[in-house]
Amino acid sequence: MEFARLAHTFEELEQTSSRLTLIELLTQLFRSIEQPEEIEQVCYLVQGRVAPFFVALEMGMAEKSVTKSLAMASHTTPEQNDPERDQFVTVTKIGTGLSDEQWRSIRERTKGLEVDHRPARVSSLIEPSVWVEPQLVLEVLADEITRSPTHTAGKVGGEPGYALRFPRLVSFRERDKKPEDATTVQELIELYNSQGK
Repeated sequence: MEFARLAHTFEELEQTSSRLTLIELLTQLFRSIEQPEEIEQVCYLVQGRVAPFFVALEMGMAEKSVTKSLAMASHTTPEQNDPERDQFVTVTKIGTGLSDEQWRSIRERTKGLEVDHRPARVSSLIEPSVWVEPQLVLEVLADEITRSPTHTAGKVGGEPGYALRFPRLVSFRERDKKPEDATTVQELIELYNSQGK
């Protein structure tokens, strides 16, 4: 990428306060990158950096604007480019209330998925009886969503995460859902907020 093109884009970014215009300008910038290895350097520069975090220069560019611009440039969605989407978090435990038939079904469906350690893509503060690779999708019904220090869904720093209260297994959804199609943390937070508490 030519430095003049980059400098011109930064000048245009400084002259606008419209978020939509910022996103459009960044989208055009990312689309103009011809060498894939340049994307990382341009991302650093857009964030006001010339290298990783140890050399900081604040430009005031919101992370969501950069994420949305990258998504538009690559014809994807921001969620598909969000590194946090590549992690599974805990939101509940289901152990009681299952029939013998449901337990047998769970054992059968998880056969071959058991591992002796927490899978790399799983964030959990809970130590289950058995770890399994995140390959099954369960539909769960609950009475409400509450804040919980035990679960990692939406947990940031010392703040509690979110949890399903009084969960019940409804069905297995592996025929029509992949694990990546499960409810996102953002969707869970929106459901929590819609409860009106």
